Amino acid sequence: MLDIKHYVPDFMRVMLANRMATNGLSWVFWLSYYNTGTYNSQWMILDLDVIERSINKEDSLEPNSFIIME
Repeated sequence: MLDIKHYVPDFMRVMLANRMATNGLSWVFWLSYYNTGTYNSQWMILDLDVIERSINKEDSLEPNSFIIME
């Protein structure tokens, strides 16, 4: 049985992640917090700040510029 006191709906976790995250990895952390596992999705996180830094250096992409989360 689902323990309701530890359940946070997906739309609320997404809003929280969007507001609290400072980069792609922290977005993954905030979204996975209190995940019940009953409704799973695949998320593709593209960290535009990391990509912009990589473009400015004219080098290959830095690590964690693209993250896939399930």
